[in-house]
Amino acid sequence: MPIIKKYNIDTTVWEPVAVGATGPTGPIGVLGATGPTGPAGPTGPQGDWSTAQAVVTKSASFTLELSDAGKILKCNSGAAIAATIPTAAVAAFAIGQKIDFLQYGAGQLTVGGATGVTVRSTPTNRLRTQYSVASAIKIDENEWILVGDLALS
Repeated sequence: MPIIKKYNIDTTVWEPVAVGATGPTGPIGVLGATGPTGPAGPTGPQGDWSTAQAVVTKSASFTLELSDAGKILKCNSGAAIAATIPTAAVAAFAIGQKIDFLQYGAGQLTVGGATGVTVRSTPTNRLRTQYSVASAIKIDENEWILVGDLALS
């Protein structure tokens, strides 16, 4: 065991100190505040057209989910079918994300927004006929644009 000394300020001499066994470890203290978030990492690689889109079949009306982003939604129904875009509070799609729609069945597909969501399109928000294709692109917090083969009225 090493010899420990302390300095006596009155005598100006280093004096040996008796050292006993080490006692038990005390309790852990309170944690401090969390530090600041670090810097954002680098932007990932750009996608390209060689990457295939997943195709998901929908056979009844539905509300979009985050997992639908970047996919082709193949809407296959003999009756009318509605796709609803939820608010950003429900599904936080990134601005610029796109979802493609294919009206594969005879039932007309309508793409609309939940209360608080604006879907801009011209002339309507319905696909024109069987095999028509359209894309919904998020352009603001609760604003989307629908472009493609849309019905006149």
